[in-house]
Amino acid sequence: STLLNHIQMRGSLLKSLSFDYTNINDLMLQDLSTLDDLQLTHLSLVACKDVKDDGLVPFLQSQPGLQSVDLSMLTEISSKVMLTLEQACRSLERLTLRKCTSITGTHIPCLASLPLAHLDLSECCRLEIGAATQLLAERGLPLLKSLYLDYCPNITSAFIIGLTEQSPKLQTLSLSTITDMNTAAMRALLDNLGRIESLKIRCPLHDNPHQ
Repeated sequence: STLLNHIQMRGSLLKSLSFDYTNINDLMLQDLSTLDDLQLTHLSLVACKDVKDDGLVPFLQSQPGLQSVDLSMLTEISSKVMLTLEQACRSLERLTLRKCTSITGTHIPCLASLPLAHLDLSECCRLEIGAATQLLAERGLPLLKSLYLDYCPNITSAFIIGLTEQSPKLQTLSLSTITDMNTAAMRALLDNLGRIESLKIRCPLHDNPHQ
């Protein structure tokens, strides 16, 4: 294709690719994954509705130097993509999964071993709190500087407490519309986030003796 040929000619120079809101599909990504000279540090595929696991997984596997990935509004990606990020993209520092409605708590532990500094899971409406998501809070993301969980209705106070204790470098935290926030969680935020610069909370405070 014309796109493939153009990228192939400039492959050794390209460090960033953004196909946001385009018709790029799995077949195109599979073709791009065969280009040995293409070594990206940034990839953005926001709202590319034709991108699914079949194309994204091999392309991510071909790009071990990725430091920033934005897959926002890819609604059909599965745990295979999360596992690939963990196994192939070991330098990943920034990950945006905004409105990835297929992402659940079972996918999150894959991220705990990455050197993530910025993570956006906003509007991941199926992000439930189960053993896997609690595992993230227990293991933490020690390098994490910013975390966005806007409009994730299932985030609990227990998760917030564990996260703040295990992510000491967190500077930006956005928790708008969290419905389960007790005073213990708020105290954990204030006590454990001495370096926090930006805190966004839009939720009622609840005192629950069982949390």
